[in-house]
Amino acid sequence: MTPGGSAEVYEIARDVPGVPDGLEPPCGDAGQVIALLADKASRSHGWCGHFALALASRWSGPQRQVVIADGDLKRGSLHGIADVPNDEGIGDLLRYGASSKRVIRQISPAGPHLIPAGTVVCDPEESLRDPRWSFLLDELRGDGTTLLLYLPADSAGATALAAEADGIIHMVSGAPPNDPAPGGIWVHAVDPELHPRHGSTAFPVGKDDHDGRTVPAPIPRSRPKRGRHLVIAMIVLVLLAAAGVLAWPG
Repeated sequence: MTPGGSAEVYEIARDVPGVPDGLEPPCGDAGQVIALLADKASRSHGWCGHFALALASRWSGPQRQVVIADGDLKRGSLHGIADVPNDEGIGDLLRYGASSKRVIRQISPAGPHLIPAGTVVCDPEESLRDPRWSFLLDELRGDGTTLLLYLPADSAGATALAAEADGIIHMVSGAPPNDPAPGGIWVHAVDPELHPRHGSTAFPVGKDDHDGRTVPAPIPRSRPKRGRHLVIAMIVLVLLAAAGVLAWPG
């Protein structure tokens, strides 16, 4: 990943949003902030949260500390996917001045860390413009941390905050723009039937990859309901036949 270069576009399967081959962490050892802008459709489906956490796990390692922060202050969801408490988080940093060290949660022993959304704020949009964000970003940069900042793309405050990042990854359910801006990265999800399984790394729930990192579960898919009406019709026919036998004069 090289900020300022040509645009990169990746396609992933929506049911198992793994990390595409080639989507590498930022170059260099210095701390950087990467905004993850999720559009409304991808948040509604839920794949973008799974992808964001899979990306954090993929990039995390002995030489790189990764923290992912849930900046969706209206409907925080990353804590549920990662299965960590949401008692304190970004809302508490902004509202009460809580220390970042106090609200960071470790997802797995060898994996990334998460700052959940935390306490609900009265005005999520205005909170995204809070000047304390700059202090948080500078603090993590100074620690040499790679911060993945998960934000709702349809928020004006989130867009302004993303402008302070060192790079942006756009997560969209529809097709990306025909002429995406240079330096941007676009990840769009398609139906599994349309997506080739090769070239995408998805991690199973509850198991570690070769580096010992555990990542969240794939999005569960509902089972198809085809055949239900046929089964009901057969049951009705059997009951009618049984009733006819009992009613037959003996």
